[in-house]
Amino acid sequence: MPTPSPPPTPNPEMPRCDAEERFERITLPVEWVESYRPGGLHPVHLNDLFKDGQYRTIRKVGNGSFSTVWLAVDQPNAKFVVLKIIRASFNDVGKELDIYHQLKRLSRDEYMLHLVQLLDHFEHRGPNGKHCCLVFEVMGPSASYMVENLPPELKSPGAGNYGPFQVWMAKSIIKQVLLAVHELHERGVAHGDLHYGNILFTVKGLSTSHEKELAQNLEESLAYESGKLPPPKFSARATVVRRIDGKEDRWAPEYLIQDAPLLNYVDLSYSFVIKLSDVGAAFMIANPPTTCVTPISLRAPEIILDLPLDQRIDIWSFGCLIFEMITGQRLFAVSSFGDDEMIETNDDHLLQFCDTLGHLPLSLRSKWAGHSRYFGPDLEKIRTNVESDEVDVEDGDAGSGDGAEKEGELVSWDRFAAEKPVEIGDVEAAEILQLLRSILQYDPNARPTTGQLLEHPWIAAIK
Repeated sequence: MPTPSPPPTPNPEMPRCDAEERFERITLPVEWVESYRPGGLHPVHLNDLFKDGQYRTIRKVGNGSFSTVWLAVDQPNAKFVVLKIIRASFNDVGKELDIYHQLKRLSRDEYMLHLVQLLDHFEHRGPNGKHCCLVFEVMGPSASYMVENLPPELKSPGAGNYGPFQVWMAKSIIKQVLLAVHELHERGVAHGDLHYGNILFTVKGLSTSHEKELAQNLEESLAYESGKLPPPKFSARATVVRRIDGKEDRWAPEYLIQDAPLLNYVDLSYSFVIKLSDVGAAFMIANPPTTCVTPISLRAPEIILDLPLDQRIDIWSFGCLIFEMITGQRLFAVSSFGDDEMIETNDDHLLQFCDTLGHLPLSLRSKWAGHSRYFGPDLEKIRTNVESDEVDVEDGDAGSGDGAEKEGELVSWDRFAAEKPVEIGDVEAAEILQLLRSILQYDPNARPTTGQLLEHPWIAAIK
């Protein structure tokens, strides 16, 4: 029987239709299997070795568009670390490493308490190219994961599956995030990507844990997926990767395994610690970029309107996070109309600014090409949303040209009072609202610095 011919090298471009896909469809919540191709993700298996055998993978803890993340054993030093393996075609890793090196140089011997520490980095060559690998201290899940997976006793009263955190936790996270941003800004670095997914909880008890307690068991995971065994520990499943044509594929792993964040090891005591991660979008304040990757709902006006950027985009994002941490609701629930329709997405965001914070000042209105589509000459609203084709001239809401008429309504009391937890009384709510109004300024120069925020009475009172 003739040996089957090997498959051709895959196209580096991601498939644009079903006919271009190589693999059978996978329903397990894992990274897209088609990401394993030249220039893409590196195929990793449990117990793979990296850096001449120094690091050995034992558990998958995360994945994203540009990387997979693994708990690994640093074998010479007999300790656990986190190994982030970045896709081969990602070219911005050098900037991230530069930021870490700059922070180390600027910090000298001073330890940054609230930033995840980079321990090592190296390159690894595989079938899909050369991958930058970053080694970090071990951390627990992100705030976005934790808010959905908190133990019942730590959920806010009346909360559903999605937050908010209990007030004492929310306050502590807010204070610690501010301390992290302050550490960066004091060293001339802006984070640029402040959101729930980059806020990580620390873990405890790992130094005394045995590898067997932490490692994923492939046989158990695959047996569960095939229906032969009950759920494995960590509830992490695995599935075999199969090509549609039945051939072997050297660019993809033999199996994909579900993420198993270290939830059971998270420190949820009153003295819990969080750290800020991922400086991939960070920049030196003295050399700002022209664009950034801040999540849509946390963008400052200058990001949307393509104006000069600086560290004060972090301050704006921080203000939005305060509201979300306290209420469990996004301050600006922006609808993404897709990458091809960013004009509509931006218009939706700017409309929400006007509804929540008052009219944009003339200096910003002149930069918004679609302003006249939604507002008349006296700033009366003539369309209420981006999908409306009809002009409404009867219900127009006239306002002053400089936004002064609406200034008292910035982040309205009624909305905050309706969404705040019952544990926060009216006096404290008014204090938080005043803080939010001081942060969410259209003019970046009017926003407080991290140092000034740390002195604000409400934040200073958080222990």
